[in-house]
Amino acid sequence: FELPMYTGELNAEKLDNWVKQIEVYCRVQKIVDDEAKIHLATLWMGGTALIWWESKLQEVEENK
Repeated sequence: FELPMYTGELNAEKLDNWVKQIEVYCRVQKIVDDEAKIHLATLWMGGTALIWWESKLQEVEENK
């Protein structure tokens, strides 16, 4: 089973399906820790989605 890569495409249906697949995978694998879920989802981000996510992480770090 391989999770799909989300690259930041502006398509609500694709994003929603990607999120649901991540959630299902976490349930099946019994991943309950939110931090672990975030790390897993990050592994399956690429392109502008990953760039956006990394910028959000940087903002959080700067605002600590």
